[in-house]
Amino acid sequence: MPGRIVATCMDRRLPQKIEELGGGIHVSNAGCNIASMGGTIAELVRRNPGVKEIVARVHTDCGAMGAVDDARRGNESKYGERTRDTLFSQFKLLKWADRAVLETEVNAEVQLKALQKLREAVLELTGRNVGVRVEVIDTSAIAVPDMDHERFALLVSKPSEVPVPEIISRAGLEQFATYSIQLLSLNEALGDVGLTINNIGVHRVVFGFASKEEETEAKANANSLLKSFPGAVFETVDISA
Repeated sequence: MPGRIVATCMDRRLPQKIEELGGGIHVSNAGCNIASMGGTIAELVRRNPGVKEIVARVHTDCGAMGAVDDARRGNESKYGERTRDTLFSQFKLLKWADRAVLETEVNAEVQLKALQKLREAVLELTGRNVGVRVEVIDTSAIAVPDMDHERFALLVSKPSEVPVPEIISRAGLEQFATYSIQLLSLNEALGDVGLTINNIGVHRVVFGFASKEEETEAKANANSLLKSFPGAVFETVDISA
């Protein structure tokens, strides 16, 4: 029975490091944005009575925090409305000296406050008081191969205890620079899908499924995004064992 939920950024460099630090039920989005994935986390705590802790792992050299910093410099219009509403809005009244401070101090504080608020919602929903904490991962020592944007991919799947590197392998994306979003609903993921396509330059989006029900949902999600992102390729793939 899983004892914790591990929330992280979708960054392609993190999956192996996350497993080294200790896994759990894994959830992820752009910037480890707890407020945006609070619905997923609360539902996972409800479904899994063994969960006693929620850990948020933010990191240095974070692309999402780079976007937050860029927006503060007057470039907010470059980004989609959902990204502005669900990510940038949390930082509007805050100040930081430079991007490094934003990533290691400000974002950690924002996510801790979001976790504390979420803990109260979880207590009301389940009657259980779970622990919350934030860790900062230094990505400077994580080596990943340089790849052009043609070999970038985004994998969207449900939260899982299966290690993310294994899920990426099951999806056949080992040779790609793969970003990973793990949430329960497309609505929670939509802003980050847009950020990944429009601002990172990912053009291959793969929806992973592990059951017949998830397959139906994955295909519906892929089809629903075709009109919004005509330059991207959407696929579905079986990631069950």
